[in-house]
Amino acid sequence: MKYSDADRAEIQRQLTEQYISDYTATWRAGMDNLNIRNFESIGQLTGALEQVISGDQPLQRALTVLRDNTQPGVFSEKLSAKEREEALAEPDYQLLTRLGHEFAPENSTLAVQKDKESTMQAVYQQLTELHRYLLAIQNAPVPGNRR
Repeated sequence: MKYSDADRAEIQRQLTEQYISDYTATWRAGMDNLNIRNFESIGQLTGALEQVISGDQPLQRALTVLRDNTQPGVFSEKLSAKEREEALAEPDYQLLTRLGHEFAPENSTLAVQKDKESTMQAVYQQLTELHRYLLAIQNAPVPGNRR
C-alpha cells in the first residue's frame, strides 16, 4: 500500500499525539501514586524522611529524569541562523518542546533562579531541618521533649 505525503504526515501527527498523551498519562499516574500517609511514631516518620533526603534523593532523581526527557537540548552558539531554523523544525525538537510545556511546572522545581536555590533544593533543606528537629525530639531524655 502506498501512502501519499499527506497521509504520512497525518499518520505521523496521530502517532506523535498518541505518544505525548501516553507519556504524559504515565508520568502523571506515577506522580499521582505519591502520597503522604500518617505515621504511628516519630521513629517511622524520621525513617521515611531519611529515605527521601538520603544521598539517593529519589524525588530529585525522578524530576531530573523527567526534565532530561522533556526538554530539548540547547543549541550551540556556532549554529548559523539556517542551521538553527532547521534544528527547530526537527520532529524530535518539536516533540520535546511539547512535552516540556506539558511538564513545565514539574521541571521548574529544578530551575535555579539568579541568586536563589531551586524549589527542590529549598524543599530538601526544609525536610532536612524537619528531620533534625524530629531526631532531637526522638532522642530526648524525656520522650516528646526536644531538650
